[in-house]
Amino acid sequence: TSLSKTAKDNDKYTIKRKSMHYSYSKTLRISAKQTERLSHYHPLLKYSAGMGQTNSVKLLDGKLEIDGIETTEAARTLLRYLKSTSPSGSVSAYITDDDVRYGYRKWRESTSTSPSGLHLGHDKAAFRYETRQQTNNRDKPRLSDRIFKIKANLLNLAIKNGHVYKRWTKIVNAMIERNPVRSLVSKLRVIHLIESDFNLLTGILWGRRLMAHAEALEELGDDQGGCRKDRRALEILLFKHITYSIVRLTKTNCTSFDNNAKSCFDRIVMLVASLCSQRLGMDPKA
Repeated sequence: TSLSKTAKDNDKYTIKRKSMHYSYSKTLRISAKQTERLSHYHPLLKYSAGMGQTNSVKLLDGKLEIDGIETTEAARTLLRYLKSTSPSGSVSAYITDDDVRYGYRKWRESTSTSPSGLHLGHDKAAFRYETRQQTNNRDKPRLSDRIFKIKANLLNLAIKNGHVYKRWTKIVNAMIERNPVRSLVSKLRVIHLIESDFNLLTGILWGRRLMAHAEALEELGDDQGGCRKDRRALEILLFKHITYSIVRLTKTNCTSFDNNAKSCFDRIVMLVASLCSQRLGMDPKA
């Protein structure tokens, strides 16, 4: 659908399409039409939705009887894959004040965050007078020490008790045209603006700790270039281009397989993603 000349129609079509787009993981379970189209995955989700904590633990321990589950062979294969490769809790979910301090110090202040209005500038201000307050007296911490300690405690309380702060539930979707010449609703680049502390929390637990742990276990494929340290997606593209050039010049038969699902980040099912994280050792409370 092309963008209209009126802002009202643009908002209507954009909201309608994006609401459907970001509900793929839900419709995967409840829509009969989607179920028929994606029959290989629906049985897995139907089973896992009522799995319960006991069966989840058995699944991760490799003690769950998978062959007796009424589902597709593709779903059974994924369930077998979810057997733990690292002890539970190998990746700690505890956040220290130093984690929070380091995260905010490295974060560029111009980054758009926090629909609540608690912009990064509020947290960056804590670093303003640190050099004037240098002290080795633990009984008299600096103002910044106290601020980041409070923030770390709030994050740890949320993790420990499974609590979601109300401000974490509000997300602003900013949309940018990918192609200004041809304005299409389907070609809008969407940027999700979430609370800075929640964004920092996910970055620490998954972006740093879990990814580093997965790298150490060699659980990530060589063809995965995005979201990995010292790797870029462009390198994968260059490698593919060189491979195809060699194949063409040497007239060699070749078959390639690209496992890249459309809008895969938008289709992530949280339950399955949580099990995949726990398989690698993530603390279940996270």
